Amino acid sequence: MVLVATFVFLAPYQLYMHVFNDYKSILPVKKYIISSINQLFFVFVTPFTSSVYMVMYYKLKRNKRIG
Repeated sequence: MVLVATFVFLAPYQLYMHVFNDYKSILPVKKYIISSINQLFFVFVTPFTSSVYMVMYYKLKRNKRIG
């Protein structure tokens, strides 16, 4: 599940940097800006995905009577 979420949020950045643009010809400033935007996005998304995993765990624990 974590792998799927990481792929979903990382794929647009990787596609933009390596497929739609020539990574070697991108200016360093542009790389920095794009990377910063991607990291800022992850700062806001990571707590949300972590909380979703916690909710899923507690619902499963309640439904299956684990531990």
